[in-house]
Amino acid sequence: MPNAKKVVTTTTTTVTTESVDEAATHIICVLDRSGSMSHLADEVITHFNHFLKTQQAEKGEAKLTLVLFDNQYELLYDAIDLASAVPLTSETYYVRGMTAMNDAVGCVLTANQNEEKAIVLIHTDGMENASREFTPAAVKALVDKLESTWEFIFVGANIDAQRTGDQYGFVNNIQSNATAEAMGYSYDQFAQTTSSYRSVGKNAEVMAGIVAEANATQAKT
Repeated sequence: MPNAKKVVTTTTTTVTTESVDEAATHIICVLDRSGSMSHLADEVITHFNHFLKTQQAEKGEAKLTLVLFDNQYELLYDAIDLASAVPLTSETYYVRGMTAMNDAVGCVLTANQNEEKAIVLIHTDGMENASREFTPAAVKALVDKLESTWEFIFVGANIDAQRTGDQYGFVNNIQSNATAEAMGYSYDQFAQTTSSYRSVGKNAEVMAGIVAEANATQAKT
């Protein structure tokens, strides 16, 4: 039977998706594109595309959701077959606006909370300052509900990533810098943690080791 198709409309975009096996790993990426990212926009595009390519080369079925946020929430890919995802370009990733991270994370977790296996990768370079629907406490309630089987990786630059991540109930928090070198390393870590989760599932000891190494390396960038 051919894959079913559905159309998802958000306030900012319309995307067509193809369904995949519900048991597939769901990779959920939530990326900051607020104005402060302007000097790193090309780096985000380059390194996300490398991350995408590495995951498409991995064995096993997976699906991808990609959310871009500024003061709005844009659902670029909605649970599409990972193999069919196309790279970012300057037409799909461009910077603007403020930082409504609470709403971006809260909306995507609410929409996908019935998933059994998902890894959520969140990258931001600044403090939340524009959300209207979700508070940190509301996001944390969702994370607490899902964290027994889901994995969450939070990378923050220009903020205290550990303190900020703790507010949302994230355990795996990576302190980054707003530099090209640090950006590349952050997406390498996204690839490593995602590959680990896809192959062995949730493993706190393995993930803690990866995050500790990431923080040690990021401190040198």
